[in-house]
Amino acid sequence: MVLIFAIMGCMSAKAPPVSTTPTAVSTVITLASPEDDAHLSTPDAVVSALQDGFSNNGLSLERVAAGASFTEIGTRAHRADWLLKQSGGALSVMIETEARPRSQLGGRFQWEVTATITVANGESAPLVEVVRLPITLPHVHQGEEDALTAIGTRLADKAATLINRYQRSGS
Repeated sequence: MVLIFAIMGCMSAKAPPVSTTPTAVSTVITLASPEDDAHLSTPDAVVSALQDGFSNNGLSLERVAAGASFTEIGTRAHRADWLLKQSGGALSVMIETEARPRSQLGGRFQWEVTATITVANGESAPLVEVVRLPITLPHVHQGEEDALTAIGTRLADKAATLINRYQRSGS
């Protein structure tokens, strides 16, 4: 019995192989203004933050051009199906954001960005998570785009974590 423990103690565990090539993720990002019922363009700073956040986690953001009509495609499930068709069933993420002003506190303006992150591929059911990210902006003239830009890095981390969780689940 002691001999078995001695032999097992001398054995070293092998780490699983790590992929050096980034995993491509087809991505659509939307920004809605609930006050105006308008769909705004996603700021370039947010796309850049998402690209950086994805690359730090071994992912490669492949942006899918969706156009203004994307948000008019039925339900979230319909939009996810559309994205999967565009990506050929490959790993895809849809980030739908909505920014709302919350209050003013001490001359600073509090906003809340609600992001619904949907991760899917053609082989299994999608994983959907709603994330609420508060942010404080210093100026009254700042709007939805500024709020989304301010939380860009945090949003990228949340999305990359959800993608990794989806991949680990065997999906």
